[in-house]
Amino acid sequence: MTKEERVEKFNEIYSQNAQKVYGLVKSLIIDQEEVYDVCQDIWVKVYSKLDTFRNQSRVSTWIYRIAYNESIDHLRKNKKYAENISLETEYEDRIISAEENSIHPEKLETVFMEAIKTLPTLQRTVFYLRYFEELPYKEIAGLLDKNESTVKSSYFFAVQKIKDYITQKFK
Repeated sequence: MTKEERVEKFNEIYSQNAQKVYGLVKSLIIDQEEVYDVCQDIWVKVYSKLDTFRNQSRVSTWIYRIAYNESIDHLRKNKKYAENISLETEYEDRIISAEENSIHPEKLETVFMEAIKTLPTLQRTVFYLRYFEELPYKEIAGLLDKNESTVKSSYFFAVQKIKDYITQKFK
C-alpha cells in the first residue's frame, strides 16, 4: 500500500468511525481531556496498524477492539479514575437535588447518564455498544472477547441497575 493509499484509506475509516470511537471512549473515561488523549492514541494506533488488518471482521469491529483495549489500558494506568467517578457523582447529585422534584427531560437524561457512569466497566461497555450503537450481541462478544451469554447477562444487569438507579433518584 502506497503512502497516498494508506492516507486515503485512513481518512475514510476515520470519517466513518470517529464519532463512534469517541462515544465508546467517553462512555468509559470521564475526564474530557483524557478522552481526547485516548482517542488520539487510538487513531495513531489504527494508522500504524492499518497494514495488519486482515479483513476477518468488519473494520468498525477492529477499531472498536483497539478503542476498548486502549481505554481499558488507560484506566488501569490512571489511579485517579476512581476519584473522578466519586467527585463527578457527588457534583451531579448536588445539581439534581437542587432541581425541582418534577421530572424534566433534561433531568431524566442527566440521571440516565449518571446511572450509566456507575456501572462496572464491562457492563458500561456492553450497554453502550448495545443501546447506543445497536450492535448485535454476537458482534459485541467478538469485540470484547467474551461469550455471547456473558454479554447478554451483562446487558441485562446493566439495564436493571440503570432502572434501579433512576427509580431511586426519583422517589
